[in-house]
Amino acid sequence: GRLVLRGRDATARVFDAGGRPLSVSDRNGNTLAYTYDAEGRLAAVADPQGRRLAFAYGASGRLSAVTDPSGTTHAFSYEEGRLVRVASTAPDGTVSAWTYAY
Repeated sequence: GRLVLRGRDATARVFDAGGRPLSVSDRNGNTLAYTYDAEGRLAAVADPQGRRLAFAYGASGRLSAVTDPSGTTHAFSYEEGRLVRVASTAPDGTVSAWTYAY
């Protein structure tokens, strides 16, 4: 089953039977589509032009990486449940990294 909600502003939101958003469209027809992995976590958000954000998760269930439409992958490292490092790797192999201390 699916649920479609239409707002006064002409937006349309489509949800799956579990209440997760499947798509959101604005009055101009711009649409974002959402997909989920086998665990029910957000796996990707895409637009009709093929631009896509992809999400990956580690064994702990925490977000481990996001790949943006440019192909850059942002990897997240945790210690004791806290984010300690973000490393961004561009398609050309260039790496930028940020570390966090608590």
